[in-house]
Amino acid sequence: MIASNRLRTRYNKPTNEVLLQINDVRPEDVGQYLVIATNPAGKDSTGASLSIIPEKPGVEDRAVVPTDKLRNLERPVGAAPRPLENEEVKQGAPVLLRATIVGKPTPNVRFYY
Repeated sequence: MIASNRLRTRYNKPTNEVLLQINDVRPEDVGQYLVIATNPAGKDSTGASLSIIPEKPGVEDRAVVPTDKLRNLERPVGAAPRPLENEEVKQGAPVLLRATIVGKPTPNVRFYY
């Protein structure tokens, strides 16, 4: 996956957390996302789907990121592995897909769409 001003990936080695931030979710972002981690000991993956919440006619609403998506982006070392989770957001809203990946030696991690 290629980073851009809308898409940003990050692997925080001290916390083992992999992040994909999409700043402005569009219909073309809907689909399955996969994180693959590899090292000399093997390979593992986790996946999730991203979908857009259908708009209700006649209802005006602003895109809001729940505060739990903004807090605690970093976890202490040794946190239990966490897979990607399915997300459903409003079109135009930001979303953060994240997983915890643990491996020794430190794995190479990539997001796929």
